[in-house]
Amino acid sequence: MVLRNVVTEYMAARALAFKESTILASWRKSGIHPMNPDIFSEADFAPSITTSTQLHWPSSFPPIPDEPCDIAQAVSQRLRKERAERAQNSNDSSSSDSDLDSDIGLDTRSPDDHMSCSFISFSSLPSYPMQSSLPSQPEGGPSFFVPGQRNSRNSTTLNEIHLQRQLAEWKRRALVAEGQVMIEQAEREAATVHAVFAGREASILKYQLNANTQKKTNTSKCFTTSAQIVTSAEGKEQAIAEASKRDAKKNELEEKKKKKQDTERADFLRCAEQEHEQLPFSGSLRSKLKAELQDILFALGLNIEGNVAALLLRINAHFDTETALKQDPRYIGLFSKPSGKWKQAAEDHSETMQPSPPIHHSPSPIHSQPLIPPRP
Repeated sequence: MVLRNVVTEYMAARALAFKESTILASWRKSGIHPMNPDIFSEADFAPSITTSTQLHWPSSFPPIPDEPCDIAQAVSQRLRKERAERAQNSNDSSSSDSDLDSDIGLDTRSPDDHMSCSFISFSSLPSYPMQSSLPSQPEGGPSFFVPGQRNSRNSTTLNEIHLQRQLAEWKRRALVAEGQVMIEQAEREAATVHAVFAGREASILKYQLNANTQKKTNTSKCFTTSAQIVTSAEGKEQAIAEASKRDAKKNELEEKKKKKQDTERADFLRCAEQEHEQLPFSGSLRSKLKAELQDILFALGLNIEGNVAALLLRINAHFDTETALKQDPRYIGLFSKPSGKWKQAAEDHSETMQPSPPIHHSPSPIHSQPLIPPRP
């Protein structure tokens, strides 16, 4: 099969695998289609991106103003609307008061809160006939005139007007306070919205940062760019070859790990045997290999990890601190040249040592091959 037939074969397989009816049926079963935003709660809410054509959020979620001045404008519009509704509702209740004001000639255009009698026109008050010696008697019976009735009526009207003006002033102050409360509430809700958006953006950036720092475990390609599709014979052969390479690499790592463990075990057994027999050390420290330096450190009870330079530095520092060890028969050969006196001391030390019983070890593959000291 040539390369130009890959696209045709893939599109044919895709048409058979991904059918429109199957996808729609899956959407209906999962509840994705038809979309119902009301099934989500505030905990599931995620803001739509700026490129979205339909923004969905819960009804309790505060709106996002474009500019800060839009908040004050919306509040002022709401206040004007409420004032118009209240004025319309109070027209019926204030009709009787306005008729009464027109009867007594009140000037309601005065903005002062303190009442005065300057706006009362007594010429417009109704006139009452004076009593005569021979008053005319109507058919319905005699009528009596009360002198204080007109004054009490005027004072009652003034008090009512004064109370109405005070009530209007308090209503105005209440509306101003209500508008201020609405502005503060809108600003608080806008700050909450910005805080939510900032938190979500911070979580996204944190996820991206952690994803970049994570080490990729599988960096090998399943197939090259010039290969056929995976279902072809060539793709299957290449997949088998990739699997065999991975298995070989895994086996190689396991062998290296096992070899390292065997080497560490052999070094430990050698050091234990030398410590048991108390064998003396000889020769210059600079001419020794890493394994020999580790034996000296093991005998001194120090750490045996590190390279050759670190091991030499550790040994010299210990002997500089403990100068008496340089005269010890076991370590004197490290700091003095071979001589007859040193040979005699070594022989005396070996004669005083009793023959130790042989150490029996469990059979292991280490004894079947010669011990090779590790490279420095």
